[in-house]
Amino acid sequence: MKYLLFALFTFIVVSCGSSQDADNKYSKSARLNLIKDFYTPYINSNSIEDSIKYQNFIDQEVAALDSCYLIHYTNTINSYDMRMRVDSVWHVHNDIICNANIIISNGDRAIAISQVNISLPDSIFNSLNKHHINEITYTTKKSPYYKNLKYPHLGEYGDLPFFFFDTNFDGENELILRVAGVGQRGRNCYYPLKLNWDNDSSRSWEFISGIDEIESYRFDPFDDMTQFDSANKTFILHLSVRYWENEWHYYKVENDEIKLVKKIVEYFDWGEYKVKRIEYNGDKQTVSNIPVDKDRYYSID
Repeated sequence: MKYLLFALFTFIVVSCGSSQDADNKYSKSARLNLIKDFYTPYINSNSIEDSIKYQNFIDQEVAALDSCYLIHYTNTINSYDMRMRVDSVWHVHNDIICNANIIISNGDRAIAISQVNISLPDSIFNSLNKHHINEITYTTKKSPYYKNLKYPHLGEYGDLPFFFFDTNFDGENELILRVAGVGQRGRNCYYPLKLNWDNDSSRSWEFISGIDEIESYRFDPFDDMTQFDSANKTFILHLSVRYWENEWHYYKVENDEIKLVKKIVEYFDWGEYKVKRIEYNGDKQTVSNIPVDKDRYYSID
């Protein structure tokens, strides 16, 4: 009987101790310290100068801890320290589309990119823990599907949530966000962000593209099949209608302006497979036919 009472007492003490340890993990001070630790580069960069704004930011992030995950990449990416706070939105294919706050630090200053969408592979997302800074190694593993193509494609970057790539040929890599399955035929779409490290700037980041000012597309135009010809400062969009009737739209970047310079268009003409080239020069268009062989092969360059 004494043994049973001692065992019961020991169980109660251990259980209470474990409960207290768990409670400490979720205590206000523990949550506050976790957020301050995670956002240290952003806080130390003096990006938040107003005390009320700072406190509101901290309170907001502490309140979100029960529904979000904190990620810190252990290796630098494009020479930056990068962190993300993410929460799940919906599942697409083998990815989880997330709402994300991204913190990018160059060592002297940090930029906060708030409320954007990115996609994480579900294998990574499902391995994350709450109330904890998840340390992850950023690994670039390009998809072999695109390795033999003439120009680099955005789809090469596989399942990365983001990467750096020069989309406007200015010699500086933009931050590219990947969102899974929202493009034509279920492709991934990509959204380039230009970072501004100037302390005097009122906006530290902005989405860039400019294509919609030229032509309206049903889907976001930067997807897996978007190509970049850096030698000619041209990017190429692929529109997939059906087996035949694909289109390639060539945009040239000159003096920070984007111009549509050429289209390659597949079409049917009385049951015959045909391809035409449309070249643009100002308001003028020149249309020429591209020979198609009996196996429906043709050259577009």
